[in-house]
Amino acid sequence: MFKFFLEKKHRSKFTFDRIRNDISNIEEKRQFIQVIVLPRESVDTIVFPISVLHGDTLIAAGEKNKARWGDHFELTAVASASGRPLLVKHGGKMAVLDRQNPDTVTFRGMANSGPWEIRSLMTDTEKKDPARTPPTLRLRTNLLGRHVIQPAPKCAKSSSG
Repeated sequence: MFKFFLEKKHRSKFTFDRIRNDISNIEEKRQFIQVIVLPRESVDTIVFPISVLHGDTLIAAGEKNKARWGDHFELTAVASASGRPLLVKHGGKMAVLDRQNPDTVTFRGMANSGPWEIRSLMTDTEKKDPARTPPTLRLRTNLLGRHVIQPAPKCAKSSSG
Protein backbone atom coordinates (compact mmCIF):
# COMPACT_ATOMS: atom_id res chain seq x y z
CA MET A 1 0.00 0.00 0.00
CA PHE A 2 1.35 3.44 -0.90
CA LYS A 3 0.51 6.81 0.59
CA PHE A 4 1.57 10.02 -1.09
CA PHE A 5 2.19 13.26 0.76
CA LEU A 6 2.77 16.49 -1.13
CA GLU A 7 5.06 19.08 0.33
CA LYS A 8 5.28 22.41 -1.47
CA LYS A 9 9.00 23.20 -1.73
CA HIS A 10 9.07 25.98 -4.30
CA ARG A 11 6.69 27.75 -6.61
CA SER A 12 7.09 25.16 -9.36
CA LYS A 13 8.89 22.27 -7.62
CA PHE A 14 7.24 19.70 -5.48
CA THR A 15 8.64 16.76 -3.62
CA PHE A 16 6.56 13.67 -3.17
CA ASP A 17 7.27 11.76 -0.02
CA ARG A 18 6.26 8.23 -0.88
CA ILE A 19 5.78 5.97 2.11
CA ARG A 20 5.60 2.23 1.67
CA ASN A 21 4.04 0.30 4.50
CA ASP A 22 5.46 -3.19 4.47
CA ILE A 23 2.79 -5.21 6.23
CA SER A 24 5.00 -8.22 6.91
CA ASN A 25 7.76 -6.17 8.58
CA ILE A 26 5.53 -3.33 9.79
CA GLU A 27 8.29 -1.03 8.68
CA GLU A 28 7.99 2.41 7.15
CA LYS A 29 10.34 3.26 4.28
CA ARG A 30 10.52 6.63 2.57
CA GLN A 31 11.56 7.34 -0.96
CA PHE A 32 11.71 10.89 -2.27
CA ILE A 33 10.81 11.67 -5.86
CA GLN A 34 11.26 15.15 -7.31
CA VAL A 35 8.63 16.30 -9.79
CA ILE A 36 9.35 19.47 -11.73
CA VAL A 37 6.17 21.16 -12.90
CA LEU A 38 6.85 23.13 -16.06
CA PRO A 39 4.62 25.50 -17.95
CA ARG A 40 3.36 23.94 -21.17
CA GLU A 41 4.53 26.94 -23.20
CA SER A 42 6.96 29.72 -22.33
CA VAL A 43 9.30 32.31 -23.80
CA ASP A 44 12.96 32.74 -22.92
CA THR A 45 15.44 35.39 -23.98
CA ILE A 46 18.97 34.22 -24.67
CA VAL A 47 21.56 36.97 -24.25
CA PHE A 48 25.29 36.59 -24.86
CA PRO A 49 27.95 39.30 -24.82
CA ILE A 50 29.73 40.08 -28.07
CA SER A 51 33.13 38.55 -27.53
CA VAL A 52 34.67 38.67 -31.00
CA LEU A 53 34.73 41.15 -33.86
CA HIS A 54 35.76 39.29 -37.02
CA GLY A 55 36.05 41.72 -39.93
CA ASP A 56 32.62 43.32 -40.09
CA THR A 57 30.91 40.54 -38.11
CA LEU A 58 29.92 40.65 -34.44
CA ILE A 59 30.08 37.24 -32.74
CA ALA A 60 28.44 36.31 -29.45
CA ALA A 61 28.58 32.78 -28.11
CA GLY A 62 27.73 30.96 -24.93
CA GLU A 63 26.00 27.98 -23.44
CA LYS A 64 22.60 27.47 -21.87
CA ASN A 65 23.68 25.40 -18.89
CA LYS A 66 22.78 21.73 -19.47
CA ALA A 67 22.84 21.01 -15.72
CA ARG A 68 20.19 23.66 -15.15
CA TRP A 69 18.10 23.41 -18.31
CA GLY A 70 18.63 19.71 -19.11
CA ASP A 71 16.18 18.55 -21.73
CA HIS A 72 13.22 20.04 -19.89
CA PHE A 73 12.34 22.43 -22.72
CA GLU A 74 12.16 21.98 -26.47
CA LEU A 75 12.34 24.81 -28.97
CA THR A 76 9.35 25.67 -31.13
CA ALA A 77 10.61 28.97 -32.55
CA VAL A 78 13.70 31.19 -32.46
CA ALA A 79 13.64 34.90 -33.35
CA SER A 80 16.01 37.87 -33.29
CA ALA A 81 15.47 40.00 -30.20
CA SER A 82 18.29 42.34 -31.23
CA GLY A 83 16.37 44.32 -33.82
CA ARG A 84 18.76 43.16 -36.54
CA PRO A 85 19.28 40.12 -38.79
CA LEU A 86 21.21 37.29 -37.11
CA LEU A 87 22.93 34.07 -38.12
CA VAL A 88 22.33 31.48 -35.39
CA LYS A 89 24.07 28.14 -34.80
CA HIS A 90 22.80 25.59 -32.26
CA GLY A 91 22.86 21.81 -32.03
CA GLY A 92 24.63 21.38 -35.37
CA LYS A 93 22.04 23.47 -37.23
CA MET A 94 22.16 27.00 -38.59
CA ALA A 95 19.47 29.57 -39.45
CA VAL A 96 19.38 33.15 -40.69
CA LEU A 97 16.85 35.22 -38.77
CA ASP A 98 15.50 38.48 -40.08
CA ARG A 99 14.52 41.34 -37.78
CA GLN A 100 10.88 40.36 -37.35
CA ASN A 101 9.93 36.81 -38.31
CA PRO A 102 10.77 33.81 -36.12
CA ASP A 103 12.21 30.60 -37.53
CA THR A 104 9.74 27.86 -36.62
CA VAL A 105 11.40 25.02 -38.52
CA THR A 106 15.19 24.78 -38.09
CA PHE A 107 15.44 24.27 -34.33
CA ARG A 108 11.97 22.78 -33.67
CA GLY A 109 12.04 19.93 -31.15
CA MET A 110 15.64 20.55 -30.07
CA ALA A 111 16.55 21.20 -26.44
CA ASN A 112 17.33 24.85 -25.70
CA SER A 113 20.33 23.84 -23.57
CA GLY A 114 23.83 23.59 -24.96
CA PRO A 115 26.12 25.86 -26.96
CA TRP A 116 24.79 28.73 -29.08
CA GLU A 117 26.58 31.07 -31.48
CA ILE A 118 25.00 34.29 -32.74
CA ARG A 119 26.51 36.43 -35.52
CA SER A 120 25.51 39.76 -36.98
CA LEU A 121 26.97 42.04 -39.61
CA MET A 122 27.91 45.50 -38.39
CA THR A 123 25.73 48.32 -39.64
CA ASP A 124 27.29 51.19 -41.63
CA THR A 125 27.02 53.38 -38.52
CA GLU A 126 28.83 50.75 -36.42
CA LYS A 127 31.57 50.42 -39.04
CA LYS A 128 32.17 54.18 -38.90
CA ASP A 129 32.02 54.25 -35.10
CA PRO A 130 32.70 50.83 -33.49
CA ALA A 131 31.75 52.29 -30.09
CA ARG A 132 28.14 52.10 -31.31
CA THR A 133 28.14 48.31 -31.55
CA PRO A 134 25.75 46.68 -29.09
CA PRO A 135 27.31 44.94 -26.08
CA THR A 136 25.15 41.82 -26.56
CA LEU A 137 23.18 39.85 -29.14
CA ARG A 138 19.78 38.48 -28.14
CA LEU A 139 17.41 35.73 -29.21
CA ARG A 140 13.80 35.15 -28.23
CA THR A 141 12.93 31.47 -27.99
CA ASN A 142 9.50 29.89 -27.73
CA LEU A 143 9.56 26.71 -25.68
CA LEU A 144 7.42 23.70 -24.83
CA GLY A 145 7.91 22.17 -21.39
CA ARG A 146 8.65 18.46 -21.14
CA HIS A 147 7.47 16.91 -17.90
CA VAL A 148 10.27 14.94 -16.31
CA ILE A 149 10.34 12.89 -13.11
CA GLN A 150 13.76 12.41 -11.60
CA PRO A 151 15.02 11.03 -8.31
CA ALA A 152 15.30 13.60 -5.56
CA PRO A 153 18.74 14.33 -4.14
CA LYS A 154 20.00 11.58 -1.86
CA CYS A 155 18.76 11.86 1.71
CA ALA A 156 18.90 9.62 4.75
CA LYS A 157 16.32 6.84 4.79
CA SER A 158 14.34 6.54 7.94
CA SER A 159 12.60 3.58 9.41
CA SER A 160 10.51 3.14 12.49
CA GLY A 161 9.32 0.03 14.28
